[in-house]
Amino acid sequence: MERKIKNVIYYCLPPILVLVAFVSVFSNDVWVDEVYSLELCKHPFFEMLSIASLDVHPPLYYMFLRAGIVLLSGVIDYIYVGKLVSIVPYIILLIIGYKYIGKKYGQNVAFFFNIFIVGMPKMLIYSTEIRMYAWGMLFVTCAFLQLPRVLKDSKKISNYVLLSVFSAMAAYTHYFACASAIVIYFEIFIAFIFTKKYKEIINLILSGLAVVVLYIPWLFIFLQQTAVVVDDYWIESPTITSVIKNILFLFSANKLIDVLTLSIFAIGLIGIILSKEKIKNIAICGIGVWAGTLAFGIILSIILRPIFVSRYIMGSAACMWLGVSIGISQIKTTKVKNIGIITLVLLSSCVVSANYVSNEISSKNTFESTVANLGKNIAQDTVVVSDNIHVQRIISYFFPQNVIMVYDEPVSELTSLVYSDCKLEELHNVQDLKKMSSNYVLLDVSGKLKDVFEQDGYNLEKVGEGIVSWYSFNTYAVGAK
Repeated sequence: MERKIKNVIYYCLPPILVLVAFVSVFSNDVWVDEVYSLELCKHPFFEMLSIASLDVHPPLYYMFLRAGIVLLSGVIDYIYVGKLVSIVPYIILLIIGYKYIGKKYGQNVAFFFNIFIVGMPKMLIYSTEIRMYAWGMLFVTCAFLQLPRVLKDSKKISNYVLLSVFSAMAAYTHYFACASAIVIYFEIFIAFIFTKKYKEIINLILSGLAVVVLYIPWLFIFLQQTAVVVDDYWIESPTITSVIKNILFLFSANKLIDVLTLSIFAIGLIGIILSKEKIKNIAICGIGVWAGTLAFGIILSIILRPIFVSRYIMGSAACMWLGVSIGISQIKTTKVKNIGIITLVLLSSCVVSANYVSNEISSKNTFESTVANLGKNIAQDTVVVSDNIHVQRIISYFFPQNVIMVYDEPVSELTSLVYSDCKLEELHNVQDLKKMSSNYVLLDVSGKLKDVFEQDGYNLEKVGEGIVSWYSFNTYAVGAK
């Protein structure tokens, strides 16, 4: 009976937690970067790649999203397609957990890994985000799984081939996924030094060169993008507070969840420290991918310019949780204590999932109510004016037939290319509106846009308020002077 219960939990709970993500899949709630992904991938394939080369991200994720849009266009909404595309890597990771990690490291490690993949903070959130982080995490994890294979059989060429291929795919997905792959190579290098396998370092170098060769089609574009980032980028300089935030990112949701997940992480570390088995080295390397990527981003942000934000660590998340899973499995305890650890993990995953569902339903209802209320006030000829570029771009996705203006902010050439089926324009002088329409709606985020129009003699009537992403605004209908 006990065995049957364990099997039910082992095989059924992780897939159920993945299904929890569908709370968000069929929701129109998106933020500005997700709208950017969708608008970019509406373009024909080669045009999409050309425009993507002007951005600061590599193109592989956009290829997957474009494929999903082509396959499911006309069947379901683009937003739903984008969210489904991001769930695919999580499903693959669960299969890897059951089929590969379970076979190689044991059912206990596989159980913890699968629960952590979908039941820890941020994991479910990024399972439906229409961005590249889930795919980056998949490829980094697949590259990391080659590390023990290379260390065990350092002369087998196929191990290096797989390491090169998955590292290249990570690099083509996100630049900090590439940073995680670099950390994996560094860990293998250090392991070869410690084990005095100096000749095998040549194989490792050749593997790294293979990644460079595979990356040549995008290499020059990457260098151009790097120049843009060094010259001008939106990320703020790192502070002690932001560094702590980056470190705690994968454990954070609310105070209760923070305590639960940090406790699990601490138990994993204790298991690694107390273990005398060689497998502890793989656990250290898994956590090291996360720690190394963090260090990579923070150091570059200090010596070069700010280029790292917390979500960029997502590529290394599964490696870190695999390390924790191995660490917990190494703790030799009584049956009672073992049940206590499993209960803590299950409790944490349930609390995290419940918090995710609550937040997603609330956000979904708020967002969709906002769009519906705007629809009541935006006619075919309405010109919409906002003072926030994020609000402008999100709203333009839902009202592509309307001119959506942003006050006193630039609309870049790249933005115009990406949002070519929308009507995004700049407004620097309220007087210019007279040439466009007699029907205007204001979305005032700062509280200052209303004053600008009233000072110009317009009569404003508040007709609602709303929230998109994390930006709240008051909605005004603009009457004649």
